[in-house]
Amino acid sequence: MPEATRREPSRFYRWMVLIFVSVSMGGNYYIYDSINPLERIFIEGLGFSATEFGWLNASYSVAAVLTLLIGGIIIDRIGTKKAFTLFAVLCLLGAILTAAEGRPGIMIAGRTVLGLGAESMIVAATTALAKWFRGKELSFAFGINLTIARLASVAADNSPTWAHAVFYPQGEGGPPSWRGPLLIAVGAGVLSLITALTYWVLETRAEANYQLGKRGEIDKLEFREIFRFNRSYWYVVVLCFTFYSAIFPFRTFAIDFFTNKILAGQGGAAASEMLRVLAHEKAGFFNSLLPFSAMIATPLFGLVVDKFGKRASFMILGSLILMPVYLTAIFRFLFLSQ
Repeated sequence: MPEATRREPSRFYRWMVLIFVSVSMGGNYYIYDSINPLERIFIEGLGFSATEFGWLNASYSVAAVLTLLIGGIIIDRIGTKKAFTLFAVLCLLGAILTAAEGRPGIMIAGRTVLGLGAESMIVAATTALAKWFRGKELSFAFGINLTIARLASVAADNSPTWAHAVFYPQGEGGPPSWRGPLLIAVGAGVLSLITALTYWVLETRAEANYQLGKRGEIDKLEFREIFRFNRSYWYVVVLCFTFYSAIFPFRTFAIDFFTNKILAGQGGAAASEMLRVLAHEKAGFFNSLLPFSAMIATPLFGLVVDKFGKRASFMILGSLILMPVYLTAIFRFLFLSQ
């Protein structure tokens, strides 16, 4: 069908694409956050040090930083649907490698492979949605996308509760499993790949029958252009750097941190195994409050920003809100033991 005579895809078709892209990205989020509840299990059951556990996410970040630019080039060269699926494959391979053997080196290698695909997959998802949504719909679509993806983070943090039998296959008196929770993450990777392939099919069909938004022309990569970015751009870069530095390292260790604080009010080292399990589950819930609140706030703020603008003001507000949160975590723990 000549492109000039094609109609745009229906709203139902576009939102179906959004759902599949978002669920696929949710699998990516689940794999990343799946280790959050496992710090104490890794330290006590596998002999990890806290530093080695930290490297599970640090290796992910190093790989992501080194490959994000390359990932963008891959998206431009082979197209969104192929790149998105390729990155989903890398995420699945990373999850499989992480669950394969309980040794720090193998697991860090798995998380590195995950980092090669996960962040570039998010870029591909953003590029994909820009083809399917435009104007004031776009920010709302991004908000819905992140809401669905962050639901996976909430699920991962609360996995000691809803996947209790997987964490404690021999009962609460037996040793907890490190591999069972990671196999759930492998399942999330399989779901991510299946939904990525579904998106590929939907977009291939749409390209033959509908008029889609166009990707921008591929520009020649000029590193010297970096020095021409204005001051406002670099302020945003610094803000993102400090925000990520504040949030993600804390979430890596937060469940064990909250668990210890809860147990401190319930007998500490003398607490029963039942209390330890309950404290672990409660700590996962506390850690999940961050992505849960983001699930609700992100699409709402997307609508507000679309309507009123003031993006810089909202960024300042978000930064200010962070400070009392950490002060509260440092100085007040009474609520944790209630």
